[in-house]
Amino acid sequence: MIDLNNELAQDYLADCKEHLAAIESDFLAIKMGGTRIDESRLGRIFRAIHSVWGGALFFELNRIHELALKMEEVLAQIRSDKTALTFEQIRILLLATDRLSQLIQQPDASNHADITGIMAALDS
Repeated sequence: MIDLNNELAQDYLADCKEHLAAIESDFLAIKMGGTRIDESRLGRIFRAIHSVWGGALFFELNRIHELALKMEEVLAQIRSDKTALTFEQIRILLLATDRLSQLIQQPDASNHADITGIMAALDS
């Protein structure tokens, strides 16, 4: 793992926190809007997750990378209309967002974190 105490890493982690707060807000807004897909919000969520994913790959934050990638895959399926957006999916994506936030809060320990439960939920 790359040194996470340098300025670039600290900027990435701060950006992740902002992205994840915005993602949560957008998911909650989508949930309040019903099952209708809000393309602009979904696009923002997708781009934010992609940013988290890309930085995690660069900084060798493997669990963060894996979880963000899985979330991106689910969102890509929703965006391409291969999967209907359900309240259950939103609930699981919110749980995944919370788990990502936890991992970002403790990046040094994140590579040893157990994400099997949330990954399985995203797969279902």
